[in-house]
Amino acid sequence: MAGKDELLVITKDGVLFKGPKKTFDRSTLIKQLLESREDPREALPVPEVDARTLELILPWLTNMEGNTPTEVPKLLRRVLKKHVTPFEWEFLTSVCLAGGDEKKHHNLLLVLTAANFLGIQELRELTTAMLAYMLKGKDVDQLHSLFEMELKGKRLGNSDYEKLYAKFPWMREEGKQ
Repeated sequence: MAGKDELLVITKDGVLFKGPKKTFDRSTLIKQLLESREDPREALPVPEVDARTLELILPWLTNMEGNTPTEVPKLLRRVLKKHVTPFEWEFLTSVCLAGGDEKKHHNLLLVLTAANFLGIQELRELTTAMLAYMLKGKDVDQLHSLFEMELKGKRLGNSDYEKLYAKFPWMREEGKQ
């Protein structure tokens, strides 16, 4: 049971998190669930987010209590680090990219997906900017290497790309269908 200013969140793997309501203020999903629930003490389900991912997000949410997140320009012309706070940079490089290693980007994708599901626009934009920053200036071979997109030593063919576009439509260039 949660107190008046507390919130219970249950992840898709059944782990219960208890914390201040204000920690989750940036999540539109949590706000909607709070408005629609009958018992204010019941746990709110987040069926698309596991406990490990929520633990990755919580430091960012906690840091943003009472703070204004950085608005990252949609078109980065400079180094991302110059557009974000030291906390946000540390979060991106230490939490989202294990030790700042671009090849260890699994957490970045988890946080991005969870931020999207939870409706945390500022975190989604921050992680999307980091992803774009990682991709900027890389050629096709470097991208294949970064995302381990080699198929048994062969380069991806048109059918492989079509499968990727079907799974991730956002990868397709604007105007090309």
